[in-house]
Amino acid sequence: MNVQAHIPPVLCCIHNIICYYNPEDLRDCKAEQAEAEALAGGLVTEPGIYGEVVNGFITVKECDTMSAKQDEIADNLWQDHLDFVHNTQHVS
Repeated sequence: MNVQAHIPPVLCCIHNIICYYNPEDLRDCKAEQAEAEALAGGLVTEPGIYGEVVNGFITVKECDTMSAKQDEIADNLWQDHLDFVHNTQHVS
């Protein structure tokens, strides 16, 4: 269980590193959305080059909201880490 508890924070760190060094991964999909909707007559029902979209494409507002939430979670994790390090006695 000691190792398992470290997996979520490590995955968050890896995600943040990927976003930092490759910010183009989060891009606006309006061009793809317009093309997919034009091909499907307004409804994206067939899986194709864009895959299946269950609830529509991610909007810029949704992306910004989730980025802010991600930053909040990362800040909380970092503060918890600092508190842990500060409150834990290190045995040499």
